[in-house]
Amino acid sequence: MTNTISTTTRRHCGGTVALAAIASLTLTLTLTGCGDNRTASRPMVLGNPTQLADLYMDGELTDTKGYRWDVAIIPGISPTLEGAGDSYARAGGYIRRFGTDGFVKDGKSNAVGDMYRFAGPTCLGDYVAGGIGRDYRHTSSDIADLINDKPFGWYAQVAWRSTWGYVLKPVGRIITGVPASAVTATCATAAGSIEGTGRIVMATGDVAVMGTIYPTGRLLWHQPAYLVSIFNAEPALAHDGKWGLHIIGHPATDPVPTAPVTAN
Repeated sequence: MTNTISTTTRRHCGGTVALAAIASLTLTLTLTGCGDNRTASRPMVLGNPTQLADLYMDGELTDTKGYRWDVAIIPGISPTLEGAGDSYARAGGYIRRFGTDGFVKDGKSNAVGDMYRFAGPTCLGDYVAGGIGRDYRHTSSDIADLINDKPFGWYAQVAWRSTWGYVLKPVGRIITGVPASAVTATCATAAGSIEGTGRIVMATGDVAVMGTIYPTGRLLWHQPAYLVSIFNAEPALAHDGKWGLHIIGHPATDPVPTAPVTAN
C-alpha cells in the first residue's frame, strides 16, 4: 500500500514539474523570438525595456545590432505633441503676417480664375474623385503585400491601413474637399480681396485639424497599436523601407555606405 501511494505521488509531482518546464520553455521561446522562420534570429521587443520605452515615447527603437528604426505604425507620444505645437505656431504666423502680401495677384480676374480652377478640376476632380480611387487601389495592394510578407507589426498595419485607406481617408476627402470647393467657388464669385478672411480660415483650420483632431486621432491609435506591436520580434534588415519601417541610424561599426570616389 505504501509503495502504491508513493508511486502515485511521484507521478503527480513528475507531471507538475513537466508542465512547469513546458510553460517555462514556451515563455523562453516567445521572448527570444524562436518558433517562426521569419523571427528565429530576431529577439522579442517585449523583453527589452529600452525598446519598449523608445517605442512608446518616440515611435522608434534601436535593435540589438545597433540599428535605429522608425516605426510608422506607432505614432509616439513626443512626435504627436510636437506636431500639435507646430500647428499652433503656424496659426500664429498666419495672423502675424496679415497685410504683408495681398491675396489678389496681378488683378482680380487672375485670382478669380485660379480659385475656380482650384474649386473644380483640382479639388473635386483630382482630390476627391480621383483621390478616392487611388486610395482604394493602393490600400488593396498594400494589404495583399502585408499578408504575404508578414513584417513586424503586420496585423496592426492591416487594421490601420484598412481603416485609413477604405474609410477615414476617403471620408476625409469628401468632408474636406466638397466644402472647400464650394467655399472657394463662392469666394471666386464674390471676387475681391479676402486676405483677412483667408488667413483666419487657415489659422483656425490648422489649429482645428492639425493641432487638435489629428493629434487626438494619433494618440487614440497609439495605445492599441503599441500594445499589439510589442509582442513582435524586432525588425529585420530586409524590412527597411517597407511597411513604414525605416532605418534612421546605423551602428558605429556599420557606417552608412558612401559612393566610391573615382579619380579623373
